[in-house]
Amino acid sequence: MSAKGIAVAACLLAVSAGASVAETTLRVDPATVSPSSPEQWVLEGLRRVPGAAGGFDFVLDEARGKPGPGVDLLLGFDEAAPVDATGRWAARPASAPELAGGSRAFMGSGAASFRSGEGPFLLDPRASEVLGPGAAPGDFSISFWTWPAVAENGEILLRWRSVRREGTGGAVKVAPQSFDFSIVRDRPAWSFVDFFVPPGQPGSAPTRVELVGASIMVPRTWTHHLLRFDSSTGLVEYLMNGRVEATAYATPSGREAAPGTGVAGRTVFAPRIGEAAPIEIGPEYAGLVDEFSIASRFVAEARSSRYGASGGSAVSPVMDLGSARARLLSIAARRRTPGDSGASFMYRVAEEAYGWSAASPEWTPFDPDRPLPGGPRGRYVQLRVELYPDGRGAAGASFSGFELRYEPDLPPPPPARLLATPGDGSVTLRWTRVPEADVAGYAVWFGTRPGEYFGVSATLGPGPFDAGRALEFTVGGLENGTVYYFAVASYDAAGPVGAGEFSVEAYARPLRTPK
Repeated sequence: MSAKGIAVAACLLAVSAGASVAETTLRVDPATVSPSSPEQWVLEGLRRVPGAAGGFDFVLDEARGKPGPGVDLLLGFDEAAPVDATGRWAARPASAPELAGGSRAFMGSGAASFRSGEGPFLLDPRASEVLGPGAAPGDFSISFWTWPAVAENGEILLRWRSVRREGTGGAVKVAPQSFDFSIVRDRPAWSFVDFFVPPGQPGSAPTRVELVGASIMVPRTWTHHLLRFDSSTGLVEYLMNGRVEATAYATPSGREAAPGTGVAGRTVFAPRIGEAAPIEIGPEYAGLVDEFSIASRFVAEARSSRYGASGGSAVSPVMDLGSARARLLSIAARRRTPGDSGASFMYRVAEEAYGWSAASPEWTPFDPDRPLPGGPRGRYVQLRVELYPDGRGAAGASFSGFELRYEPDLPPPPPARLLATPGDGSVTLRWTRVPEADVAGYAVWFGTRPGEYFGVSATLGPGPFDAGRALEFTVGGLENGTVYYFAVASYDAAGPVGAGEFSVEAYARPLRTPK
């Protein structure tokens, strides 16, 4: 008996002839693995996380920054000992902040958590091109997310303090330089002191550049901050949630440098770093910080959303429904779509699991809250879910699993009686008609051992053979004197490939007939 025949027979053991076919439910979730599939779950822009109600969910992957050209510092606060992904900065382990995980983190699995009076998290410039000793970075940007617990006046979220030495010998002048980001009268504020220096003018009066945001800091809300500097115009610009909040110019006039003058014309004050000094994150602050980064370039597009607008997708393994021409009734989907986030769903179905590509079989959209129109049929099914964020990119849809309802298309029962009559090099089989309306024909198996039907006929080739609707079939090309064993199965519209349970076995020994 072929492996396929064994599987079909086992499937039918619990179903009596002529019995009605009950609906069957198949659950497919982010942990499902299918041995019938060449690939398991394929994710693009999604990741698998522990579900709120147990099991696993698929959620949108955050639009997180990755080290690349111009990235000088990148901290995600997803590990107990935060590490700069660029390797340019060294965190002081003794000052590592407590981590807030789970739903409190904005991106990834954690965020830095600060309490007032507990001190800052310190980062030393190991090989920084922006704040390393003696650096002259030109363009630069600082980006991070905050979740202030109370947003009190006077809180300092970010601070850097150093000294710059000018001159030689006994004429050396020591100038303190610093910048900080704080909350002043409920509004975010930046202050740069002697950070931007007039080119070629050592010992000049300290410069001061200050920016105060137009919007207030909202407590217990995630907010994105971006400070960027354009060395060609002297523009120092602060954006909150992607919107410009304040601008200033590091120039003698406090206005944009005239075209063509720039540094060469000594009209733009440029960053000039003195001695090595750490960045302090959360020195006097209560709340959370996440995704802190510094770049040695002017970041043109502010990434002020948690998720990318394109969303993400997950394609399930190919699932085996266990019988040919199984009829899909409905596909429910467990998902959450907060706000105006969204999800869409597709399926595809076929009788064979081989030769599938990205576009074939064709994908069909469906509504998980309604029955599937037309009752699509097939043995193998694959599912696709696409998740989208809300309009602000702050909340994203999530997915927990599918529930498929379908009716197996069980093949008809076998003939009740099978007779085998030997001939010269052949055996003629006769069987009784199966009284089922959906019988489309009969298939014949044979072999040289009981229950093992791997026979090959010298004239017909390897079995099984399609007898069509006939009730008699002769297998020729056999060896006289060898005993052969036979079985017949009925099939419906699925064809011989979907033939059902075998009949009672019959045997015969071909012999040469006397003349």
